[in-house]
Amino acid sequence: MVSDKLWNQYFNNRTIENRNKIVEGYRYYVRYLVNKIYHSVPEGLSKEDLIQEGNKGLIEAVERFNPINGNKFETYAKIRITGSIFDFIRYYKKSNLGISRIKSTRIREIIEKKNELEQMLNRTPSKQEIADALNMNVEDYEKILQEKEVKVFYEEDYLDRKNIGFEAEEDRGIETPEENYLMKEEKNLLQEKIKKLNDVQKKVLQLYYYEERNFKEIGEELSLTESRISQIHKKAIHRLKYLFDETIDGKIRARG
Repeated sequence: MVSDKLWNQYFNNRTIENRNKIVEGYRYYVRYLVNKIYHSVPEGLSKEDLIQEGNKGLIEAVERFNPINGNKFETYAKIRITGSIFDFIRYYKKSNLGISRIKSTRIREIIEKKNELEQMLNRTPSKQEIADALNMNVEDYEKILQEKEVKVFYEEDYLDRKNIGFEAEEDRGIETPEENYLMKEEKNLLQEKIKKLNDVQKKVLQLYYYEERNFKEIGEELSLTESRISQIHKKAIHRLKYLFDETIDGKIRARG
C-alpha cells in the first residue's frame, strides 16, 4: 500500500521518479486483476502479456488520479488497468483472427443498413431485407455474421438492451466466475466510454435501451422531432464505436 506521504510528494512534484515509486507500490494490484480474468482470455495470451498491458493502465491511472473527486485510487485504477488489458485483448483478437479493413468496413455497412431499415420500417428488419438492401444474398450475409470475430465489431455485443450498461445483470448462461468477471469489466469499460458522450446522447441511449422507448416517445419527452432523435442515436453509436476502434487501431499501428 502506498502511503499518503508518497502521494503528496508526487502531487507536489510530478517527476517520473516519484510516479514510479507509486507504480511499484501497486504492481501487486495489476497481478491480482490479471489472475482474476486469466482463465477467460483467448488462448495464446500469457499472464506476462496481460500484466505488461495492465501496468500501462496503472501508469496512466497514477498520472491522471485526482483525489479531489472523492474516489479511492484502487477504484479508479481498476478501470484504467482493466481497460488497458481489454483493449489489448481486442487488438489480439482483431490481428490474430485476421480481420481485414475491407471486412471491417463490410461489417459496418451491415450495421448501418440494419439501423437505417429499422428506423424506416419502425421494426427490426429481416435478414432478407437487409441482404437485399446491401445487394447481397442471404447466404453471404449470414456467413459474415457467423464468423466469430465479427463479435468484436457487431453492435449488439456492446449495445443491446442487456449489455448497454444501464440494466441490471441477467443470467446469460455464464459458466465460471472468471467469465462473469470478464463480462462485468467489459460493461464497466463501455460505461467509461459512454461518459464521453454529451448529455443528450447519454439520455437518448438510456431511454432507448433501458426504458425501451421508441424514438417518437423519446422525442416527445425531450421536445425534439423523431428524426432528430434518430440522428442523435446514430451519432452516439458511431461515437462509441470510434472510441473503441481508435484505441485498437492505435495499438495495431504501434505494434505494426
